[in-house]
Amino acid sequence: MSGMQTQTMSEDTRYGTGDAIALSSAVDINDLMRRIASTIEKLGFTDYSFIYPVSAGIQAEWFTSLPEELVHCYCVERLYQQDLLLEYAATNTETIFLSELHGGVAQVNLEIGLTRSMRHIYEIYKSFGFYESYNIPLPSASGVGQVMFSVAMRGSAPSVLQQRVFRSKDLLQVLAKAIDSVVYQNFSNLFLRDSDRPANSVTINDKPLRVLDALANNDANIGQVADKLCISVVTANKHLETARKAFGAKTNYAAIKKAVLSGLIVYEA
Repeated sequence: MSGMQTQTMSEDTRYGTGDAIALSSAVDINDLMRRIASTIEKLGFTDYSFIYPVSAGIQAEWFTSLPEELVHCYCVERLYQQDLLLEYAATNTETIFLSELHGGVAQVNLEIGLTRSMRHIYEIYKSFGFYESYNIPLPSASGVGQVMFSVAMRGSAPSVLQQRVFRSKDLLQVLAKAIDSVVYQNFSNLFLRDSDRPANSVTINDKPLRVLDALANNDANIGQVADKLCISVVTANKHLETARKAFGAKTNYAAIKKAVLSGLIVYEA
């Protein structure tokens, strides 16, 4: 029995490592997200998230396959401001299961804002069928701060996910590092803060680019784009004004066109 398990683990590792290498061929961020989703599904997981914990909750600095309704709720209620998992990921490199963190919170008898927020976050995740997640924090390839890669299994008991993680633990670590490397090398204009960028990279801030990208690739008005990005309409318009100035454009359309031609955003026809 143990021999069969060892063989299966070896096959999974070889197969998945090839998928991790293939991430570098992603032509845009959506292609990268599809490749990540395909890889984790082959390993038996249903969803993932990749986050820059220091600024988590700002959609320009994280991406995920979690349901949009869950993400919207998390952003609108600003739950990232009191999410202990993000604080943990910003300063640690040891992997952690979500249940470990919430188990510690459950043992705290004090009824304070932080404990209430953590229970609320856990209840929201459970309402969407996520009872556990495995989280891998690691130093960012940018050399500044941390990143975190998480996987989950919708509708599965915590013990089921934990068993799956045990089988794929080494590969998940490889994937986390591969995703971080690809994002830093190919998509830093979308996900890194200006302070994290190398000196020779683009100078326009990532947030205006994200608004331009959302406006270009969604059949939505400014209000809907702002809602999608978990920001106010006022903030969205300020980002667009910044983008227009950066590209020397008089209209949002002209700014989008110049951003696409510059390779800073990808228009998906």
